[in-house]
Amino acid sequence: MTRNERGSVMVHVLVTSVIMGILAAGMMTIVLMQYRLIHRQAYGSMGEKYDEMALSMLVSFWGANQTVCQNMAGSHTDAISYTCSGTPGSCPCTCTPSNSFYPVITVGAAGADGSCSISAAFERLVP
Repeated sequence: MTRNERGSVMVHVLVTSVIMGILAAGMMTIVLMQYRLIHRQAYGSMGEKYDEMALSMLVSFWGANQTVCQNMAGSHTDAISYTCSGTPGSCPCTCTPSNSFYPVITVGAAGADGSCSISAAFERLVP
């Protein structure tokens, strides 16, 4: 076998290896895609649960104190606290959590009767 023949065999083996590596990577991406989608769905539903928990916690706190848009200081049982910008007792206001993992609560004026609309904005990160 001459030097040129050995070189062409080496190039052929290297090119074939690169092509096989690209095919394997593509197949792995296709196979693992379902796990990415499942994780994304689970993460989104977890975020919705934290939204509901934060809304429930603030609404029950405001209901007990009979004042909407009031700052809530965290106790030893729940370390989360909210700081609200706006006038306590009237909407609109925005309440920001002490821990950025929890959602920002937005209170807006909903009706002419003085009622307020409350919503949570959980930041959903794409994995």
